[in-house]
Amino acid sequence: NGKVIAMEIREFQAVDAVARYKSITRAAEKMNISQQGLSGIIRKMEAECGFRIFERTPAGSRLTEEGEKLIRYITPVLAEYELAVGRIRKIQVHTGSASVRLGVSVGAFHTIGYHNGNALLAQLKKSFSDALIIGYEYPDMMIEQMLLQEELDCALTLKPRTKGILFNTLKDIRMSVYMGKGHPLADRDILTFKDLKNERFAMVTKDMQFRIMTEERCVKAGYFPSIIYVASEIFSIIEKLKTGEAVFVGANTIPTGNGITRVYLDEPDFYWSIGMAYTKDTLKSPEKSHILRCMSDFFRENMIDNPNV
Repeated sequence: NGKVIAMEIREFQAVDAVARYKSITRAAEKMNISQQGLSGIIRKMEAECGFRIFERTPAGSRLTEEGEKLIRYITPVLAEYELAVGRIRKIQVHTGSASVRLGVSVGAFHTIGYHNGNALLAQLKKSFSDALIIGYEYPDMMIEQMLLQEELDCALTLKPRTKGILFNTLKDIRMSVYMGKGHPLADRDILTFKDLKNERFAMVTKDMQFRIMTEERCVKAGYFPSIIYVASEIFSIIEKLKTGEAVFVGANTIPTGNGITRVYLDEPDFYWSIGMAYTKDTLKSPEKSHILRCMSDFFRENMIDNPNV
């Protein structure tokens, strides 16, 4: 209609936060603004778009059909924005202390347990008080590129496919198929990719290696998956499974309950291999290689001793 749309990154962040937490109150807390301020940003965004983004329900805020389409465009824009901010920070000169740039792939802390991730960060700050630990959370394929471009020193991520990246495996985590409890396959004891041939899939975005791994396995089983929903984070996918429209293949560490169940995936050589990734340049710095060893030791102790990981 020729209307000029001048959206700001803050509006994208507001929509993403409400979609993620399904609550104006929680989203406002995470963004450190008032509820009134966040509601105003959402109303402004809706006015610019010309449609309602959220439905207000007793259970919270839910994306409308138009909002579901919108969030798919917003997510990659925010990822690129965060990457740009990270690269700008790289230009900044850190004085008075060394800096270690730690990458964490999306889903890594969720897989190992947020208590482990937070405990690690606390230990690093205590053990290396003179070093500035800078954390970056991005999709794993973006993490690989940042390592190669020397924008990161090391990363907790999936086993990289890119040459030139060294990797210490901390844990090979088995996989399951997640679905709504009413799904016809929910009563099965085990499943294989062949059993999923006629299913519709929810999947992560293409900037995550696990999407490629899952598609390759489906092709190996004789079909290309029918994908009806794509999201950048697991919580949106889990909500989608409750409708019974799709299944999702993921690590055994994803919690079930509240309408969601899982069936063990009997694919013996299909793992979520998580560990520490780095380049040879990291090893040239005594301090950075020391921190890398500290992180690897921490996760081995906490993950190997934890049967749920």
